[in-house]
Amino acid sequence: METPSDLNQKYNAKAGDSFKTKLNLFLYREAKKGAIGNLSQEDFQAFNLETEESLIHEYTARYWQCLESDKIGSFTIREIYEAIKNWKEKSKPLIAEWKKDYIVNRFSTLYPKEAFIELLESEKCCYCGITTKEISELAEMEKIYKKSLRGWNLEVERKDSNREYSPSNCKMACYWCNNAKTDEFTYEEFKLVGKEIRKVWDKRKFS
Repeated sequence: METPSDLNQKYNAKAGDSFKTKLNLFLYREAKKGAIGNLSQEDFQAFNLETEESLIHEYTARYWQCLESDKIGSFTIREIYEAIKNWKEKSKPLIAEWKKDYIVNRFSTLYPKEAFIELLESEKCCYCGITTKEISELAEMEKIYKKSLRGWNLEVERKDSNREYSPSNCKMACYWCNNAKTDEFTYEEFKLVGKEIRKVWDKRKFS
């Protein structure tokens, strides 16, 4: 049973991860326009990932996959990368201020704590369907082989890791599915993989 302190710590950690996702995409948008020199907190707050589908696709499928010498707009990928890196290095106090505001004043609207705690009560992986009870049973049968302290509990999983944490974007997943999905597979794609992983669990249970 998690204490209120544990729940707050977990909630704030996800808020921090959510902030990082939004910040990285915001900085990418500004850097590729050559406008990263003078950024305001108001512009960051107004930046809405829900309306940036094409930007997210470009960021994941071009910026992180093409050669450093390739151009996106007027700048090479290397130039965009260096602009973002330099801004982050020079703006650490500003980033800390923005992050605090996001966690304290913004995230609770995006993802109410009550909804987050309700999500944590789920005991079934959204991909392979294994439950925490089944994990314990397999361990007792000596049919769990992980080498990590993780795995006994389900983990908060973003269906789309390029978007912020929210009730519509979050599910609970087992350690194995969460690790394997990474940023590569979509939620729907990995549900297909999860069906195959489920077959492995069942084979272990009944063999």
